[in-house]
Amino acid sequence: MLISIHNGSKSFGSLDVFTKLNLIIKNQEKIALVGRNGSGKTTLMRILAEEESLDTGELAKQSGLKLGYLKQMSFEDESLTLKQEMEKVLTETKQIEAELKVLSNSLDNSSSEKELNKLANLQQRFEMLGGYNIENEVKAMLTSFGFYQEDEDRVLSSFSGGEKTRLSFAKMLLSKPDVLLLDEPTNHLDIQTIEWLESYLMKYPAAIVLTSHDRLFLDRVCDTVIEVEYGELQRFKGNYSSYINSKKDRLAKQEKLYNYQQKEVERLETLIDKFRAKSSKAAFAKSKQKYLDRMDRIDNPATEQRAMNLSFKSRIRGGNDVLVM
Repeated sequence: MLISIHNGSKSFGSLDVFTKLNLIIKNQEKIALVGRNGSGKTTLMRILAEEESLDTGELAKQSGLKLGYLKQMSFEDESLTLKQEMEKVLTETKQIEAELKVLSNSLDNSSSEKELNKLANLQQRFEMLGGYNIENEVKAMLTSFGFYQEDEDRVLSSFSGGEKTRLSFAKMLLSKPDVLLLDEPTNHLDIQTIEWLESYLMKYPAAIVLTSHDRLFLDRVCDTVIEVEYGELQRFKGNYSSYINSKKDRLAKQEKLYNYQQKEVERLETLIDKFRAKSSKAAFAKSKQKYLDRMDRIDNPATEQRAMNLSFKSRIRGGNDVLVM
């Protein structure tokens, strides 16, 4: 377990966003957060990133957990060049490389299990960061996000907002967090970059939590769907299409129960209206009214069905030839 939330709640003024929030994120899970607009997906992301706090409940994280949460622009000094900014990505790798050399030279047959475990953990992290191939990985990542060698000497302030967001995204991916929090990650990306990102995230060796209106992206990247609805979360195993099929089956069953209950409500209301005015039947009508008032009403599935029809972006793959004359 990397992150857990137990019995959490979150409100903004009189608006209850979450009333009973329970969540577990495990290593290498690739989770899609879905739900209608305003259901609390971005708020949940900000809670996980600790940019919002829970009103009640507990948020627990694995010791030393490294989170990656994409912000629009996160450059401390925009007078730096692209190359200088990206060199910051190499800092952790170089530090670990130096530690590995010192530790390897100091180990011998009498080394403790703690020292051996430290060496193994450092080696694992070093390899995850790209190891001795990190500089080539940085160049490949920048190219994938649409930056080339001629951009290396440009100062950060010369890039557009969208370009800065892509640079921030590239930096975050290269830092290899234990959990990636991606809120609409395909914004500002062209189709070619989106398809590259899909492939990259599918192979990403750690956990991912994301939101997106790109259904194809969700289908290809995610293996778990968490629905955010009515202040609570419901987990579905499988990709987005699998979730939709499960949801449709559940709504079909709910519709039958809803229709049956509506008929029962109409029957009871008819009896109540018929006998309320008769003194000999007033107690009977009153008991039926109490029963009706206490009835646990089933939600109209048509409302949920409309909420499922989210405005997904169209992703059309054109041919190489746009116009041939």
